[in-house]
Amino acid sequence: MADKQFDVVIYGATGYTGQLVARYFLTEQETAIDAPNALKWAIAGRSKDRLNQTKELLKEKVPSVSADAIDRIPILVADSDDVEAVLALVKSTKVVLTLAGPYAKYANLLVQLCAENGVHYCDLTGEMIWADMNIRKYEAVAKKSGAKIVHCCGFEAMPSDVSTFLLADFVRTKLQSEVSHISYYWIDSLGGISGGTCASLLHMMTMATRQEVKRMFDPFFYTSAEYEKGKAHLVDANKTGFRVKYDKDMKNWTTVFVGAGANSPVVLRSNYLLGDYYGKAFSYWERFCTGGFFFQNVVSFFTASLLVLSYFDFTRKYILEKIVPAPGVGPTEEELAKGFFKAEMLAYDENRKLVAKGQTTGAGDPGYLITSKMIAEMAKCLAKDEHDGAFASGGGFLTPASAGGRSLAKRLHDKNVMNFEVKKVE
Repeated sequence: MADKQFDVVIYGATGYTGQLVARYFLTEQETAIDAPNALKWAIAGRSKDRLNQTKELLKEKVPSVSADAIDRIPILVADSDDVEAVLALVKSTKVVLTLAGPYAKYANLLVQLCAENGVHYCDLTGEMIWADMNIRKYEAVAKKSGAKIVHCCGFEAMPSDVSTFLLADFVRTKLQSEVSHISYYWIDSLGGISGGTCASLLHMMTMATRQEVKRMFDPFFYTSAEYEKGKAHLVDANKTGFRVKYDKDMKNWTTVFVGAGANSPVVLRSNYLLGDYYGKAFSYWERFCTGGFFFQNVVSFFTASLLVLSYFDFTRKYILEKIVPAPGVGPTEEELAKGFFKAEMLAYDENRKLVAKGQTTGAGDPGYLITSKMIAEMAKCLAKDEHDGAFASGGGFLTPASAGGRSLAKRLHDKNVMNFEVKKVE
């Protein structure tokens, strides 16, 4: 891909998160305009006027970069269903980073053409049914072309996926054991609700059949049918359930985490793609671990109620119109800076003994600021073809952990996007 005009094209750059990605690119040495050996990038979308408006907004938000430099950011115009325009966009770059959702509505052609033309792709989707459909339709095509298609590169599900990889890698390399189980606990967080994410998930529920909704609760959702059949005995071990439980190792009450349904299948797909590197009998779950018994029951009830309400058309419409923010709208600058998250992990060896623990933290609004940096680093990782020798992979539908591994984790840690700590339990 050495002859490409661009290294990365940011599609959907006019939206709130798209603007954050562009701001991050402008202030990073690797992607700064006119910096020596910097990656070449462009912003893209459906409207030239809105893309130019985005440039003007960038001048206000990033005063440290000259207006002249921002004016020189290339613009590509392509409607998401215009085959000719999207193909030209895809062929111009090494990586397509797209933020235009709902992805099942606006990214079908992008995924197909990237897979067919050997162009890497990353997004923020949590639309499980759509992502699974892409795997089934284009996996063989992407493997043949060498395209790396990486879904779920935001708060769903990169923290869970990369943190689990690092903790499992620590147990495998430092403690010389397979991992039987990792528990991931969300301790605390502060951040806004993404209107775009909510719109995408509710759109998925609108399009889903009853059978598809039922299948979404399968932890091996993103693996092959043959692999899933071989892991049938592990399905229950990978289900967290809604029941409030006391965790003796955390010494606290825990309940279901609202994002676990989207995150867990990604983590298990990573283990699948890495040849059961974590462990042949590996299981994983995520739990919410803050507050006492009463509070955890409130969280469990709220989570279950939200899932039920999202299933029906009239309640879905009410949630979208009256409760969640509109797509494209985001937090204030002050709110972005105040956000954070903290998670802790426990790893058990092949004898189910607790042997290691980890912690992951992030400063900034998780769903917006941290998310924009996570997908930006994933795109740079793909553009520079960074991966671990031990986990070098060709094309296909990958996960953040299987696509970037230690290289991606180092990027995230060094750039202070997410901070990781792992240690042995004595």
